[in-house]
Amino acid sequence: MFTVPSSVTASARNVIGGHVIGLVFGSVFALMPQATPLAQDAMFALAVGGAMLAMTATNTEHPPAAGTALGVVIAGFSWRVVLGTVVGAVVLALIHKLIRPYLRDLVAAPELTVTP
Repeated sequence: MFTVPSSVTASARNVIGGHVIGLVFGSVFALMPQATPLAQDAMFALAVGGAMLAMTATNTEHPPAAGTALGVVIAGFSWRVVLGTVVGAVVLALIHKLIRPYLRDLVAAPELTVTP
C-alpha cells in the first residue's frame, strides 16, 4: 500500500477484501482438527492456498492477506483476531486514501524490452 501505492493491490477493495478473505479461510482451517504435525501443515497450506484462490476468483488480490490466513490458522480463531484484522485493514485503507496524493512508488515498474 505504501511501497507501490499506485498498484491495484493497494486499492481499498483489494486490501479490505483480501484480508477478509484471508481471515475467513484462516478461521475455517483453524477450526478443523490438527491432531498431527502433518495435519497441521496441511491446514496451513490449505488456508493460504484457498485464500489465494478466493482472492484471485474475486479479483481482490492483496499478497499480504495470504499471511493473514496463515496467521489466523496458526493463532486460532478468536473474535479479537477478527476485530483486529478488520479494523486494521479499514484503518490502513483510510490512511492510504488520505495520503495517496503525497505517496510515490518506491519500486519502479519493470520496463518492457522489445527484442527485434
